[in-house]
Amino acid sequence: MMCSGHPWIDVRCNGAIGDGAHDDTSAIQTTINTAIANNWPVQIPSGTYKLTSRIAIDYAGQSGKGFRLISHGATLDGRTIAAGEVLKVQCSGGTPASPANCFYFRQEGTLFVNASTPDYAVRIGSADFSDAHNSLKLDHLIVNNASTASAAGGLQLNYVLDSDIFAIATAPAARRAWPSSRRNSPASPAPARPTAPAAPRCCSKTALTSPTRSSPSTWKLRHLSRHHHGP
Repeated sequence: MMCSGHPWIDVRCNGAIGDGAHDDTSAIQTTINTAIANNWPVQIPSGTYKLTSRIAIDYAGQSGKGFRLISHGATLDGRTIAAGEVLKVQCSGGTPASPANCFYFRQEGTLFVNASTPDYAVRIGSADFSDAHNSLKLDHLIVNNASTASAAGGLQLNYVLDSDIFAIATAPAARRAWPSSRRNSPASPAPARPTAPAAPRCCSKTALTSPTRSSPSTWKLRHLSRHHHGP
């Protein structure tokens, strides 16, 4: 178990157990905060890590260097979280008029996230578009939100640019059709951003809803099995 930060810091260094019964929320959050402060990667070994509140990864302090979350088939089990996300990735300090810019968030290996929330289980980027996430990579993210609430979703990506994403996200109550078009506001030109292809390339049931505002983009992935190479 590596606790020095070289080559990474393990969540078990702060008391995470990963047995599915022990509350590992504080241990994982402490490890992430320490890692961001020191520019260290975080490793999560195989296991089921019970969460009772949201895990937040705010890597604004390493905005130009990025953050690496390395999972060896670990499961973040947030099914006891009654509302809000199980996992949120953000880059604080910006505003919708002047967004913060972060680069190189990396989720490496296979990471499972289980939820039962009326919100999105995983959200990357703030819904008000106050942070931009550039050159992001999701290696293999699998999200299952068991909530039957109409607004429940698997994965929401806000203002994610030039990224490589392999994600499977499901929420049984919200499966929508692929949009026929995406809108763009002539009064507010959009920065470079990923554009949705006309049809899914990999799966029989896909849902990517239209942006909630015209510029920049929100990708709301409710029932998704998709491999996207941005932009």
